[in-house]
Amino acid sequence: MASRDVLQQRFFLSLFGPSHFYVRYRCSRCQRIGERYIPENMWNPALFREGASLPNEQELKRYRKLGRITLDEQIDFHFALARLSAEPEGE
Repeated sequence: MASRDVLQQRFFLSLFGPSHFYVRYRCSRCQRIGERYIPENMWNPALFREGASLPNEQELKRYRKLGRITLDEQIDFHFALARLSAEPEGE
């Protein structure tokens, strides 16, 4: 999401619960309007910097060398995600 897609953003300070950010945006692909409440501890202002998430030339070369993602890699990744848990390992 780019800063040009953001229609409105506000910070809501709460005295009794977690504070959060409200973001209202327009999807650059389908033009639908959406909104999200993001907890303050998950907020990252770098999300709206232009070009911050674009890969540089060195990263693009590395990605090209890796080749396409195979179906087997996708399946392995799917099952690896299913095995993840919030519990720390080894305790």
